[in-house]
Amino acid sequence: MTKKKIDRTTGYNSIYLYGPSATPKRYFIHFRFGKNPKTGKGITIKRMVAKDVKPIYSLKEAQQFLKELKEEAEKDVKLSYDNYMLYSDFMDEVYIPFYKTDVEKSTFSVREKTLESIKERFGNKALKDITAHYTQEFRT
Repeated sequence: MTKKKIDRTTGYNSIYLYGPSATPKRYFIHFRFGKNPKTGKGITIKRMVAKDVKPIYSLKEAQQFLKELKEEAEKDVKLSYDNYMLYSDFMDEVYIPFYKTDVEKSTFSVREKTLESIKERFGNKALKDITAHYTQEFRT
């Protein structure tokens, strides 16, 4: 004997019925939002109540709340990525791979040593902590 699966779908992505037979109907939100850039773990967001800590009773309310959650999650991921990324990570993951494909092989080989020395100097600093003062100090 197999257990009957409960259909919680609503026809909308990421919005589900909490209790399909319950009255009044309540909804919950469950979605995956990419990966955390620092840890590499998946970000899953699940909410059964709205911001005012009341159950979600309408599809329209659920859709609006889902939109707000996605905007907030996107902002949080961007802030986490921008504010805490180390300069060495930025060079290794973003700048050097792009630069290497954008210039001739001979140009890259000439500049590679300079890029490495800059990376050594600023590598342990977060991008947000590098100021014009530090860069001017490096030049002299």
